[in-house]
Amino acid sequence: MANLSELIRKMLQLCGVKNGDRVVLMTSHRYDEYYINFYRTVLNNLETDYVHMIIPPQAKQITYKDLDTRQLVLSRFNVDLLKNADFILNVREITRPPFPWASMYQPEFNEIISKTRWLDVMIEKPEINIPRLFPTEALISRTIKGAEILAKARNIKITSEAGTFLTMENTKHYAHAQYGLADGLDLPCGEKHNWDNFGFGLVAFYPKLDSVNGTLILESGDYILKLQRDVVDPVKITFKDGYAKKIEGGFTAKLLQRWFDRWEDPEVYGVAHVGWGTHKEGAVWTDSLYFCVADAESYPGVMQIGVGATSDRPSLGHCDIECRHCNIYLDNELIVKDGEIVNPQCS
Repeated sequence: MANLSELIRKMLQLCGVKNGDRVVLMTSHRYDEYYINFYRTVLNNLETDYVHMIIPPQAKQITYKDLDTRQLVLSRFNVDLLKNADFILNVREITRPPFPWASMYQPEFNEIISKTRWLDVMIEKPEINIPRLFPTEALISRTIKGAEILAKARNIKITSEAGTFLTMENTKHYAHAQYGLADGLDLPCGEKHNWDNFGFGLVAFYPKLDSVNGTLILESGDYILKLQRDVVDPVKITFKDGYAKKIEGGFTAKLLQRWFDRWEDPEVYGVAHVGWGTHKEGAVWTDSLYFCVADAESYPGVMQIGVGATSDRPSLGHCDIECRHCNIYLDNELIVKDGEIVNPQCS
């Protein structure tokens, strides 16, 4: 456990946290006192000026369709407090049902990170998974380079032997890099790197919504994050003008369709982001006892597609789907082949 304290200290120092910084340690009202004390101790030893901000249960009645996220819309007072911090450390517990938490898909999120840095930490079994997924120089370099190449691409194509064929456009010439550190750097992909998810390694972009068209085939062994389960039989999802229009298949397709239906929200079908995992050093797949949310998003070469909420397009739900055996082309240049990063510049 002494090693865990040192890793948390290193995590914060790599994010640029220093003596005298105003830090908000943020949790829901339900948190693990034992592990939170590690963060408190490290923040104290770094001589930061920190407060523990607890997001309370929502006063409004939570309905069944709200249970999947319980995303609290931060009040003006909350937003102003967070904007005046030098650093936000949001430690989230992955629970069922989840408890209230501040989300990057809230409309206030971009306003906050334009003023400060924000690191999400949602690592289960932290004594094992924090050291396993700790960012290396190779991961950081690979991820930044991948995002730079993605930002320059105009046309993106995704295929697979199973029958996937999706096309989309990147008209913003911007991409997002996640390598586990909210270090505030100006990255060559066009991003001011004020937010990240610790333990993650991935690149992603936000496609022009009406440009996303084609078919996505989910194979056995792929993973649906919001369902927290492997795909067990083929699923065919047809996209037209940026929205999932049809979901076909057997057992897994029915579960996924039920997830979409529960929201009664047409925007939950819209594509939010697309990218690939970059964490060669530590990420594992679902056959490992240590598999967690960071692995699902970060497994090297996995193609991830998110549907639902974005900070610019509010929705009640957001779901990430992770596909192991896709080919990803940027302006007809092969970057990922059958789930393996093959482009030497970002491998």
